[in-house]
Amino acid sequence: MPMRDKVSWNALIGGHSENEESNEAVEAFKLMREDGVPANYITIANVLGACLTMYNLLKHGMPIHAQ
Repeated sequence: MPMRDKVSWNALIGGHSENEESNEAVEAFKLMREDGVPANYITIANVLGACLTMYNLLKHGMPIHAQ
């Protein structure tokens, strides 16, 4: 993406979430944070929404919630 802002990252994470691709959604979230873009409530809702199983919530959800 040539221009990465909160909207484009949220769209990417939301797309992964809608397609039940939890690992990709979490990876995009990590890349967003590394890029220096702050997360908002939409970002958190999208990335946690991608974690549909108890295993994914424990693996990905707890560290995200702690940030």
